Amino acid sequence: MFDGGYDKDCAILHRRLGLLFRRLGEYDLAVKMYNVELKMVEKEFGSDHIGMYYPLNNIASVLEMQGKYEEELNTYTKAMAIEEKELECNDLDVVLVVHSNMGHVYRLQREEYDKAIGALNRALAIRKEKLGLDHVHTADTLGNIASVFCRRNHTELY
Repeated sequence: MFDGGYDKDCAILHRRLGLLFRRLGEYDLAVKMYNVELKMVEKEFGSDHIGMYYPLNNIASVLEMQGKYEEELNTYTKAMAIEEKELECNDLDVVLVVHSNMGHVYRLQREEYDKAIGALNRALAIRKEKLGLDHVHTADTLGNIASVFCRRNHTELY
């Protein structure tokens, strides 16, 4: 399936096949397709290239569906390390999705509320800087932080 060369269209095809298999509930096949894309990007651009983010994020999404939360978090951590190294690229979507997804994992699957707040605060800082305090997406992140505080306080009551 992967002969070692990089072809953008081929990488996109594997991403789309991964999305298709994910929607069909064929999670192992989805991860296999995303891994082909990941290997192609890594071979062409290196393991710390921002292009690695997309297949890593897709793999993490499937891992969540499979209930493999530890692996999901490890995959998001890899994506975040790449994102932080490439922060100069100013790809706002990449930055925000990684931090928001990590906040989601910590909040819902692991109930590690302090870590969730930390990840969401990083997303908030970026949104405030790039979009402003009055932007709807900034407000959305504030709402996510508030829900973590509510969930944490609710849990501590019992």
